Amino acid sequence: MQKSRKGLIFIGHLLPAIIWGVGIFIVISIPESAIPKVRLLNIEHIDKVIHFALFFIFSLLLCFGFFKQNLFRSLQGHYMVYAISISVIYGGFTEVIQATWLISRSGNVWDFFANITGAITGALIFYGLFKNKLLKNLNKNKL
Repeated sequence: MQKSRKGLIFIGHLLPAIIWGVGIFIVISIPESAIPKVRLLNIEHIDKVIHFALFFIFSLLLCFGFFKQNLFRSLQGHYMVYAISISVIYGGFTEVIQATWLISRSGNVWDFFANITGAITGALIFYGLFKNKLLKNLNKNKL
């Protein structure tokens, strides 16, 4: 298979995570004044739940992309480490951006903790629920 085709397939497996990551950046960039005033968002600490959920899904998508691709065996074999690392670094980056560049937002160590917790939980859930199903499908395709 051509190198460029393999690269496209690799990116294709990670495309959902890339799109989700862009979505996270868009969400954290929304000025607080533009966030709708709905009752659900007035629940105490709901922002931590949102941070957890954003990075839970991000980590799940990264795990899927790294596990499913077969161009880089190291990524495939250590998909959880890479998914968690990227999620944690990106989660820290988003908090620094909020604290330093976005005037109407503020970075928060507890938001970062929620990002980390979501990332780790997402990878563990992927490992527990999806890995065996994906392995069975991959083995069927090799036969």
